[in-house]
Parts: sequence; C-alpha cells; structure tokens
Amino acid sequence: MNRPVFRFAMSRFLLTAFILFLFASSVLSQDRTLFEREICLAAEYIAENTAPNGRLAYERHFTVRMDPVRYNILRHAGTIYAVHLYEQEHPEDQTLRAVRLRLSEYLMAHHLREINGGMYTIASKPEEESLPEPQAKLGAGGLALIGLSSLAAEGKADLAVLRGLGEFILFMQKEDGSFHSKYLYSTQDFDPQFHSLYYPGEAALGLLCLHDADPQEKWLLSAKRALLYLADLRKDQDPVREFDHWAMLATEKLLAKPENSVTPEEKARLVFHARQMAEMILPTQIRKPGSPADGSMGGNIRPCSNGTKMEGLAAIWQILHEEDPKYADVILDALERLGKFLAKAQIQEGPLRGGIPASADWRKPRKKPSRKEIVRIDNVQHIMSGWINYQKIAEQTKK
Repeated sequence: MNRPVFRFAMSRFLLTAFILFLFASSVLSQDRTLFEREICLAAEYIAENTAPNGRLAYERHFTVRMDPVRYNILRHAGTIYAVHLYEQEHPEDQTLRAVRLRLSEYLMAHHLREINGGMYTIASKPEEESLPEPQAKLGAGGLALIGLSSLAAEGKADLAVLRGLGEFILFMQKEDGSFHSKYLYSTQDFDPQFHSLYYPGEAALGLLCLHDADPQEKWLLSAKRALLYLADLRKDQDPVREFDHWAMLATEKLLAKPENSVTPEEKARLVFHARQMAEMILPTQIRKPGSPADGSMGGNIRPCSNGTKMEGLAAIWQILHEEDPKYADVILDALERLGKFLAKAQIQEGPLRGGIPASADWRKPRKKPSRKEIVRIDNVQHIMSGWINYQKIAEQTKK
C-alpha cells in the first residue's frame, strides 16, 4: 500500500475507533413510540396550513404577517413526500391523505409545464422565488416525482406526465452521470452558471420513485449513474465537504430494490460514500446534557439543517446496519439524541402548534420580531420525515 493511501486508511480507522469509543457506553432506547406525539403535531401543522386549493402557508411568524406571494415549489413538493411518509405509518389518518391529494393537485395545476413535446417540468415562478425569469429546476422535477409517483397506483396521476418528468431528468443528465441544474424556458437551454448540491440526489430519488410506478430500466440506470458519480466525486475527500442527505435517501432506496443491477464493486463504492457522510458529522454532535444544543450537529442549532442530517443518518443506518452492526448502533444513538434536540424546538401550543421555527432558541426573549421565529414549511417536513424514519429503524431493531 502506498503512503498516501495508507495515511487515508489509517485516518479513517482512527476516526471510526474514536466514534465507537465515544458512544460505547450509550444505552439505546429503540422506542417505536418515541417522537410519536411530535410527528402527529407536525402532521397537524401541515394539515392546518394547507389551503383548500392545496397551497401551503409557506412561512408563518408569531406576530408578523409574512409575504403571501413568496413561495418555493421545491419545498411544496418535498412536503408531499413527507406527508406520504406519514400516511404509510398512519394509514388510518384520512385527513392527511386528503391533504396530500390537494398538495399534489396544486402542484400539477399551477406549476406543471410541458416542453419539447412530451417532457414535463415544474416551473419556478419569478414573482414567488425572486427569479429573473421562469425556469425549471432539476430538483423540482425530482421532488415532484418523489411526491407524485405514489399517486399513479391510486389513479390520481397521469403516468404519461410522470414519464415526462422522468424524461426531463434524463435530458438534464450529462454523460458522466452528473446533471445540469436549471433549464431556462427563454433560451430553451441549460443555465451554465447555477449548480446545486442537492438537486442530483433529489433527481436520483425521483427516478427511483418513478421506477416504482413505471418499472422501466432506464429510470433505475440513470439514478444509479447519478449516485455512482457522486460517490466517485467525493471518494478522496477526507472528510467530505458537504452532507448530502438526498443522495443518502436515494442510495438507500436503490440498494433496497431487488432488481437494482448494482454490482458488488458498485455497492462497495456506494456504501463507502454513505460511511463518509456518517463520519463527517457523527464526531460533531454536541453531547452536553442540559445544554439547549445537546444532540445538535456541529454547533448549528438551526432545526431544518439538523432535520436533514437526521434524514440522511437514518438512510445511512439502513445502508450500513447489516454490514457493520456496531457502527449502526452508533448511528442509532446519534439519531435518538438528535431527534430529542429537534423535539425540544417544536412549538407545543398556540396558533403555530406543531411548527418548528428557524432557530432552536426561538423562545429567547427579544425586543423585536426576529427571523429566528419564522416557521417555514420545510422546517416541518424535513424534521417530521427524520422522526418517522427513526421510528422505522426502532421497529426493525426490535424484531
């Protein structure tokens, strides 16, 4: 083994050893009911903040009226995904099913746009997102597929439209598996200036959800190419530079498909990528019982950011738990602690009950209204998704 590779391997070994030592004395509750109340409150918030036409109250504040025009259709689509996760665990709750249908109908009625005779896009509107012109974001197409694909089996979504969204993602993909991030309607071409961290993972997960509804191999192979590109892009980063939770969710889904066509060598690359993500953030978790920051990652007390890390870590647990049970226990302990930090940030009463503000210290007295007190819908949907995915793991570990 050459020296650079040896140093890289040793640094990974020492980091893993440190993490295992740090968490060795942890007691895992593996409680299936943990966060159940918080999940139901979050679902209640989403239901109460979805208008009859399916548009969300995108931002709310305790005392300040927020701009009713400001909106983000990506986060709208992400909320459909979170509501569907909730429905799967609470099939008896018909209220949330009705909410999901309204959210989906709004997305298709107000933002679906056909291009090039058969491809469909999700249009971002300039007045809602402060953009210079209408445009189609790769991530919006991916998130739309994540949210809408489950409707095909229910007869509530046109499979031709879903396929058209899938074709748009394939159109945006480059030969090496990476993607263009935006399509401009005015030029009928890609935006060369904008690049997104999260859109590729969203696109890959969207294609895998489409594959559930329409099992054509091209959707699966495109998603696999995208995830292998990301794994190879980051393989020599020690640690990786960013936590990509959408790529982890997509990797989990890909590996769970029996027909995934993933070779042992490809699986090793994807698993290594997942472990890199875990090793990036696990050592940063705050472990100070009694501190408001206890359980958060990297000293960052923004709930939304921590919620995406909870989603990503839950996906990583699913990827790694059979190959490395001890390391999976480390992840599970971190998830429980992180979930409890987020639970303390949730509003428990009043008109914003169930919401999660932009900062965990929103209760701190202030002389004037602060943006830290804004409840944005993606705060709620990411964190609710993280809690639900923790519960799934807790159920698995009890079997």
